[in-house]
Amino acid sequence: LELGEFSKQMHQKMGEEVINNNIDILITVGEEAKTITSTVKDKNKDTEVYSFDKNEDAINLLKQIMKENDVVLVKASNGMHFDEIVEYIK
Repeated sequence: LELGEFSKQMHQKMGEEVINNNIDILITVGEEAKTITSTVKDKNKDTEVYSFDKNEDAINLLKQIMKENDVVLVKASNGMHFDEIVEYIK
């Protein structure tokens, strides 16, 4: 939310980093993050991609798929309240 006019460009770059780093599963939340998912879907068929509008939906997916020793990177604007997701992971 703090990226202003650079938001789309920076979210595209984030999608490229997901591809370049061989991320297995991408879960995004929110309207701006849809640019990340579309970038990954367009360029990489190996990454499982999920996009949600609410943190609660992402948490429900994590409950189903997260296993011991998985590595999870959480990146967001503070305004997205991803601390809810982090609390679930902890």
